[in-house]
Amino acid sequence: MTNMELYIATSTVRGLKPLLDTYDGVYVIQSDLATPEILTKQLQTQPHALFLDDSSVPITALWEVINKALLSGIRTFIGLYTPASQPYAEQLRGGGAKVITRPDAESVAAWIAQELGLQHKAVSREQRMLSIGVAKGGVGKTLLTTLLAEGFQRRGLQTLYLDGDPSNPGGPTTYRVSASSLSYLHLAKKGAIPVNVLQQHIIHHPSGIHLLLGADPGGDDTDLDLAAWRGLLGTVRQLPDERIVLVDTGPDYKRRPYAATVLREDGYVILPVQPGQAQTTAAINMLSHLANKVPGAERRCFIVYVEPEKGSVSKVSSARAMLESNFPGVRELGVLPRDARAVSMAGEHHHDRYVSPLDVGGKNKLVPAITTLVNDLCTAMDIMPPLSAPRSGLLQRMFGGQRAQAPETSSGGAR
Repeated sequence: MTNMELYIATSTVRGLKPLLDTYDGVYVIQSDLATPEILTKQLQTQPHALFLDDSSVPITALWEVINKALLSGIRTFIGLYTPASQPYAEQLRGGGAKVITRPDAESVAAWIAQELGLQHKAVSREQRMLSIGVAKGGVGKTLLTTLLAEGFQRRGLQTLYLDGDPSNPGGPTTYRVSASSLSYLHLAKKGAIPVNVLQQHIIHHPSGIHLLLGADPGGDDTDLDLAAWRGLLGTVRQLPDERIVLVDTGPDYKRRPYAATVLREDGYVILPVQPGQAQTTAAINMLSHLANKVPGAERRCFIVYVEPEKGSVSKVSSARAMLESNFPGVRELGVLPRDARAVSMAGEHHHDRYVSPLDVGGKNKLVPAITTLVNDLCTAMDIMPPLSAPRSGLLQRMFGGQRAQAPETSSGGAR
């Protein structure tokens, strides 16, 4: 399919290009300035379509450029965002231009795509995306994420661990990968990422799990804006080999609403909740945030309670009662037990080698819990794992002495 060329000139609609790049059949060229000189030069290349707004100069100064575009048969889209421009809306529409007054990138991108008849790029229908979201730190979010990754991988479901908290990542430390490993940050900040380019940044870990990391020790800015994050997730959704994508997100969900973005991608959110008044209230607040951002979000949110620490007076039953009274539609998946011995043995086994907490210890309480969680999630997400659930004793006998390997963190490779 031949791509149509779309030229956009705006400094008001931030993040427009990454969203437009998720559509098929369009090649987007961007400029932050919409001056008559720049636009006149660009019109000489005869783009198929043009989007400009009044962010750089008054719309009246662009009248001649707009007329030239319309007379040349260029589909012309105009954003009017200043009060002085509003009286010209009907005149522009009468001349054949399309006009919008909403400045948010999602609305503008969807509007242009509809007018041009664009369709989103194909995504993997077999893929399931889950965000492990937290409202407060210190609840075992990264541990749960990495254990679920092991659980899915061992059921024959190729799993991708996506680091969604690049300013405070737990993945590199957990998986014992080098701090200098390839980061997706500089790619995502440039806009859309071609699938083949993103694949070169996936680390093939000895555990079989694929890693896509955002930690970038050489970078000055460790955050992605929301539009860049959406563009990244859109590309991840197109990866053909990843059956499960686990997104490890941070607690600052209002500044980085990454979990809500996963829900908009038809994904799911798992909230680990440590019993206690403050922690449970924080989880309720996050669920309220998600419900406000994404209609029907509670139907695709799951709760996993974390066993209270020894000596704690907080009870799972109390947290459950609070959550059920506020969000009765959110499904509970169970309780993640604490097994400090297994976690400690795995963490201290070798300082430079990854060992899964599922593979150490005698009577490991984590193995049956993760097996049950993976089973329930597969049922909820309507996905059939190729391999049956192993018995915990057999699992540890098979893998207990074989997983302590130094990771070869090569990028790319055979898929």
